[in-house]
Amino acid sequence: MKKILFLLTTLIFISCTKDKENTTVVGEEEEKKTITMNVVNEKYDTYKGRTLISRDPSSYTYENNKIVGILTYLFKTTVKYIGDNQIETDNLYNFNSVEQESRIKTLYSLSDGKVQYFVSENRTKYNDPKKPLYIYHDSITFEYKNDYLTKITKYSKIPYYTQGKYEKRLEKEVFWQNGNIVKIKSDRDETIYTYDDKPYITYGDVGYGTPLSELTFSKSLLLYGKIGKWNKNNVLTMNKTTKELWGYDFKSIKYNRELDKHNRVSKVLMQIEYMSKYEKNEYGDTAECAAVLDYE
Repeated sequence: MKKILFLLTTLIFISCTKDKENTTVVGEEEEKKTITMNVVNEKYDTYKGRTLISRDPSSYTYENNKIVGILTYLFKTTVKYIGDNQIETDNLYNFNSVEQESRIKTLYSLSDGKVQYFVSENRTKYNDPKKPLYIYHDSITFEYKNDYLTKITKYSKIPYYTQGKYEKRLEKEVFWQNGNIVKIKSDRDETIYTYDDKPYITYGDVGYGTPLSELTFSKSLLLYGKIGKWNKNNVLTMNKTTKELWGYDFKSIKYNRELDKHNRVSKVLMQIEYMSKYEKNEYGDTAECAAVLDYE
């Protein structure tokens, strides 16, 4: 009888212990599930100097871990996924609802998870009946070699300028070395990049002047992971030279990063030096700022 009681007590103890262990594990798993890489807010803070080339803050909404909505100042963008190989965005821009309304529709075409091209149509409708509907088109193509992006070409069809035909407006060549983009070159300028020796950190190159920004035309998060194989390491510096300066541009940027408690990038810190076509720059030639990321 004593042996039976002892066995029952032991079984109850083991059962309770296992229940407690299972509860703890489930709790940990549930906590892990709440940690995502979905960026809901992207903003740019300036700590010193003035940001002469700036970007408005953006907020993102998700469904099934895919971006379905973007809100940026006066722009409201809805994102629709058509199968695995097409993304459609509808961008409504209310500059002044009394005077005009602009709408930009863009279709992205992908193959094997890589963007091959996208085509945009921009329609501006004026409330003044004397002003005609203004429509222009952009098309950007992406070329790859062994899954690495090697060239981007932009074409535009602009009323009164291109006689109703697409004309090449910009071409960027991408040069790789040791698994990193070391140079981006166009007819107008050339940008050189250096890297650390650490494994690439997700979103560690969201910011001004980075290869990610330059090659996605500031659509960094929407096209993230969709332009082929990416850098092996983390960008440290950029240095740009240009043949034709239209106003202000980045001359050099030094990058650093801060991580949150889940080892996600929370800030991409930037020390910026500008170049200017003006003899005297009243705003100064340097700035310190950061791309700040918040997650779900």
